Amino acid sequence: MIARLVGGPEATLPYVASLPLEPPFDRESADQAWVLRDSYQGGALIDQNRRELVWFCGDTDHFFPSHLPRRRLVFRLLGHVWEGWRVRWAYRGMEELAEHVGPFLRVDQVDDDIVALGPDAHVIVNAHWMWRDENPLREPDGEDLAEIRFGDGEDLELNRTGQYRLLTVRGPGGSTRAWALDRNQSGGAHLAWNGPGLLDRLPHEGWDSARLAIPIQGLHVDVGSRSIGLWTTMWVADLFTEAERLWPGWRVHFWADDYESHVEAAGDTVRLAGCDEGALVVRWRGMLDEYARTMDVSRLAPRAADRVRRGLDTAIADVRRDLNLT
Repeated sequence: MIARLVGGPEATLPYVASLPLEPPFDRESADQAWVLRDSYQGGALIDQNRRELVWFCGDTDHFFPSHLPRRRLVFRLLGHVWEGWRVRWAYRGMEELAEHVGPFLRVDQVDDDIVALGPDAHVIVNAHWMWRDENPLREPDGEDLAEIRFGDGEDLELNRTGQYRLLTVRGPGGSTRAWALDRNQSGGAHLAWNGPGLLDRLPHEGWDSARLAIPIQGLHVDVGSRSIGLWTTMWVADLFTEAERLWPGWRVHFWADDYESHVEAAGDTVRLAGCDEGALVVRWRGMLDEYARTMDVSRLAPRAADRVRRGLDTAIADVRRDLNLT
């Protein structure tokens, strides 16, 4: 996905124009036109009228959205190559792209784990079946947990990330405890899908002090104020529309990928590694240039391809200036 977008609109729009159009939706082809939502590993919507790019993808060889420092660096780069456009992440995944297109792709909700396309081309999706397993939540195994937790005497390493989910719970008395939970349990679905029953499934009493790598997602539960805050580096599908039903009587706050808001809400209980894009570029010097090497300009004439490459080189230089690396 990133290879298609990093050249900016001059490279991306000719590529899109070269793609074959899907056949019109009808009863016979409906089951083939849209497949199970979780089988989509990415998508992009380009609205030329609004000058808006909305996209999402899974972890790939060249872009790891679950690696939050790299994610922020990529968005900084895209902000330069798509200058004058609004570039944002589709936190609801394919549902968000479909909704943007119009009512003929409206997303409906069902209670069973059914995904289908009705005769009137309504996308029918559901995700909360992932958490029907009532087994206790689990921590990552010992080796993975060692990669996530910092020792008492160990400095918090900048940009260190971990493949886990962070949960913090502020109890009625005001004290907060923390858990690092396995990212793969229940297919990686967000912890908030559990509703308040989550608090009955915790594997231990939690930590009153934790120094951790940056997770891939997080949930803060404030029992006293009956509020939750959630964030993610990936997408959470229809959790947006289901959260109030799952947490009746609770206030729900969405923090996008702002893990710093989670740290602030948890108080002194949790310290997470810092996110520093400049340090990331210094450590992996070829990272920005790698995006230039992987950019797809195959649909462009040689002169246009050269112009796009020069534009990306300029954007990379702008990013370096942003980060005081020049």
